[in-house]
Amino acid sequence: RPLVVLLGDVCAVDDERNGLVDRAAQLDSWLEVADEVLLAGRLAIELLAASGRSVGRHHVDEAIIPTAKKLMIKAGRLQVRLRLPIDFVTGDVPADEARGEGSDQVDGEEEDDEDEEDSTAEGFEYAGEVGDSTLDNIPSNAYALDIGTATCETYKAVFATAQAIYWAGVLGATQCSAF
Repeated sequence: RPLVVLLGDVCAVDDERNGLVDRAAQLDSWLEVADEVLLAGRLAIELLAASGRSVGRHHVDEAIIPTAKKLMIKAGRLQVRLRLPIDFVTGDVPADEARGEGSDQVDGEEEDDEDEEDSTAEGFEYAGEVGDSTLDNIPSNAYALDIGTATCETYKAVFATAQAIYWAGVLGATQCSAF
């Protein structure tokens, strides 16, 4: 001890399998044994929304809010430090739609390019505008695409205190080469 757990997304950023609907039991189990749990991705967005924070353009199903609140209460009761991002790299287009040069449409018409790569391939360029936002100023027209610099430094400091680290998932839009 201390055991630090980091839970990020298991698949594409805006895929619903990343959220509490599918991962509440996993988070609940880690709260029983971990000293600190660090969150990123959709899990973090849903817990931030449950705590009353603005999450920009992300859609959060209101039905998940009670589950998120119960998990936050449990973390407090068990004295597990549940850490959420304090800043983000934001963009104006969701990562799963920001295909950049891999887009299959030009001016509303499909491209006729036999050499076109599969639009689901990893490593595409992010075509949207990118910026940095603190937790209190995620623009209403933006998506949180990755954790920010301050969150990276905070999580790095937590890792330095750990005797054991369990890391599951990615922290941002890794399918975009910018992240």
